[in-house]
Amino acid sequence: SFNAWNNRFSGKRAGSCRKQIRNGYAYRVVSLFGKIYMEHQLVWLLMTGDFPDFPIDHLNRDATDNRWRNISKSSPQENARNLSMMRSNSSGVTGVSWHKGVGKWVAQCRVNGRLHHIGSFEKIKDAEMAIKDFRLRHGFSEEHGLSHARYAKQAREEVRCE
Repeated sequence: SFNAWNNRFSGKRAGSCRKQIRNGYAYRVVSLFGKIYMEHQLVWLLMTGDFPDFPIDHLNRDATDNRWRNISKSSPQENARNLSMMRSNSSGVTGVSWHKGVGKWVAQCRVNGRLHHIGSFEKIKDAEMAIKDFRLRHGFSEEHGLSHARYAKQAREEVRCE
């Protein structure tokens, strides 16, 4: 039976894909000795010798890409500075929304739990430039909120992992 197993799975990637039902977020897991681990935690363990007790950030925002060069140690606050655009975003710019009462585009950003009002703008392009500048000054990734993550398009589809 060992030979059959080895012939079937030799050279193939261990584990499988899962996705969160509420948002379609895809990630990889591996089962070892009856316990399920997230693949990026096992990569960290293999590369450093320590099991991570902290969040791991995927630099390209793809949680199925667990190459060593794509993961880094982070705090929850640092990890939030590399998020994709939310599926519920209707303005097309993260942190910018239309304020009916004022009749302007409003730019806001949360840093360390505090909401910062950046300003109100006539044109969405001006609000976009202001919020991008604010985020860069506060350590956000240049790609933060710029595009929907790959998993957002697959939220209702079957997840396929390489």
